[in-house]
Amino acid sequence: MADDKLSKAHDLLTQRDWEAVNVTHIVQRAVSPFAAEADSRFEITGPDVEISAERALQLAMVLHELATNAAKYGALSKLTGTVKIAWELYV
Repeated sequence: MADDKLSKAHDLLTQRDWEAVNVTHIVQRAVSPFAAEADSRFEITGPDVEISAERALQLAMVLHELATNAAKYGALSKLTGTVKIAWELYV
């Protein structure tokens, strides 16, 4: 299952020729296997920002681990639980 989630991030990077990737797209792909009802279980907010391919893979791995823990022990282990993922851009 972990390989499947990471392969989705890898697919996105391949489609983008290993260039910068939008954070929102990485987040959405990382949580999609955990989100049967993605619109109601996940609140994803943040500015439109792109990160390097290397950072995108790192982010996908972190999100996978956090989503797995939420599914086993946290908010996603309950029918009414929700997860909020938000980021900000500081310049």
